Amino acid sequence: MAGTAADTARVAMFINSLQRGGAETQFLRVARALRSAGHEVRIYTLLDDNDFPENDIPVFPLSSAGRVGAAAILRGAVRMTRGWRPQVVISFLYQATLIGRAAARAARAPVVISSMRNERLESRLRTLLYRLTSVGDTEVITNSHRAAQLLQSNGTVRRGVLTVIPNGVDLALFDGDKTASRAALRQALGVPDTMFLYLGVGRLTPQKDWPTLVAAVSAYRGPEAHWLIVGNGPDEADVRAAIDRAGLSGRISLLGLRDDVIELLAACDGLVLCSRYEGLPNVVLEAMAAGRPVIASRVGGCPELVRPGWGTLVDPQAPGALAAAMASLAGRTHDERLVMGTRARTEIASRFSLVSADREWVGLVERSLAGARRRRASVAHRGAWHNRLSVSQTDRTTIIGLENE
Repeated sequence: MAGTAADTARVAMFINSLQRGGAETQFLRVARALRSAGHEVRIYTLLDDNDFPENDIPVFPLSSAGRVGAAAILRGAVRMTRGWRPQVVISFLYQATLIGRAAARAARAPVVISSMRNERLESRLRTLLYRLTSVGDTEVITNSHRAAQLLQSNGTVRRGVLTVIPNGVDLALFDGDKTASRAALRQALGVPDTMFLYLGVGRLTPQKDWPTLVAAVSAYRGPEAHWLIVGNGPDEADVRAAIDRAGLSGRISLLGLRDDVIELLAACDGLVLCSRYEGLPNVVLEAMAAGRPVIASRVGGCPELVRPGWGTLVDPQAPGALAAAMASLAGRTHDERLVMGTRARTEIASRFSLVSADREWVGLVERSLAGARRRRASVAHRGAWHNRLSVSQTDRTTIIGLENE
């Protein structure tokens, strides 16, 4: 529901880019939720790319118009936000958070919210810079309790400002009978309906650790199966070379970036995620919403999602354990997998709905705004009281002076 003019705010949202990924998807969902609540939202991206043509929220790339490099991007962010004067600044991902915090300070935004999307910052220097620039944060949001525990225990985030808001899934996207699309997609991919089909989705980067999946497929000893990898990224050539060296080009298909992941989830029989570290991975949420069993690394928020009733956790960078888990799942009957998928879907509906996530984000922003307004009113009240005291003291001095004449 849209708020009144007094309740609405200008919200500047910063992110590294709008390349299609889990963090970017959640970022846009938060932006849409805030706009639906009546706030004016603008998006600022460090890079000029956009894999979400359906997005209709204004986007301002900070690296366009000849601006390149961190210093130029920072100057652009400061100039744009000073001109617009947002009351709220929200940032996702590390680099965008540093830029967003600086822009918020320049614009004197009373509410500054940073969102950490996984459990680690990859280096001591990054952690130090994150700590030093976090002084003005009103809130720091993370999407898993595991990440929250680690960020507080290692001092990355100070206590009292950290809130956990899990990612949400739009369950309606996974409703309906997808039997026909499943059959058509499998036929197009050349995968018989009787063959077990695994799906992996994610950027081709070291974090997602695709070499472990390749090694696991080499060690796989189970029912006949095929693997699809959806995504792109800087490691694409290395992943393709690893597949070729292992002689697995006939069993693992690299599909590149796709916009039909929901249909691919319907076409597959199970999801596999072998990341080295994670936050609360969207693809696991989506697979569970689609009623698919999941095999995932025991990292980040995965243990908060994947339970024995509908999936399996394995240690990261353990291809033997991953191969055994995949063989075990593929060896289950169709009815057993159906029960697992139903349990997974029920878990998502009860704990990770998009409606719930949107409500938490909007509520957090509006509570933070209300708190900022109360603080401003309190400061103004103290200033007015001080002025009255000063006037009273001046009047008294004047009277005493007149009496002494």
